Amino acid sequence: MPEFALSAEGMEQAEAAAVFFRRCPLQAIYSSPMLRARQTAEIIQKYHPDLTIAISEDINEIHTEYEGYTIEELERIDWQFYRNVKPPYETPQDIFKRLQKFLTEARQNHAGQEIVAVTHGDIICFAMAWASGWPIDGESKRRFALENGYPAPASITTLTFEDDALDALPHMTYAVPYL
Repeated sequence: MPEFALSAEGMEQAEAAAVFFRRCPLQAIYSSPMLRARQTAEIIQKYHPDLTIAISEDINEIHTEYEGYTIEELERIDWQFYRNVKPPYETPQDIFKRLQKFLTEARQNHAGQEIVAVTHGDIICFAMAWASGWPIDGESKRRFALENGYPAPASITTLTFEDDALDALPHMTYAVPYL
């Protein structure tokens, strides 16, 4: 939901992520336009006051017909957002296409630098599946999340590109700074 703000617990988790990044030589902070992502980016930014937050639609939340559904309703469909997706909603390939656009631009604009991109669980899950060499589809995303755990709020997934080739897979690490 567009105006879904961080809870008190979410603010504490975002603060833990900010502390994680406090000594990193960040060169840029990007955020999804969603309020909770912007709030997280602002908490990170307080340790890097010389940086501005760039808003990117490419890392925005997924666009699904299930927006606004309760957890109970989503559990009833077994979290299967990607079966029989019809316009204007996004398929996994649509989501990954905009993620790839963001990653390509970030690599071109910040080669050799550390940046932060505050985004959402399914975007991160698709990035993790891709970095692990998995197919980009709803079932792979679901299986990846079941086997590896769905990305925790304010968790940190790091993609490190060792190669300039745009099709090179990155090395990936994952951390939950408040555990």
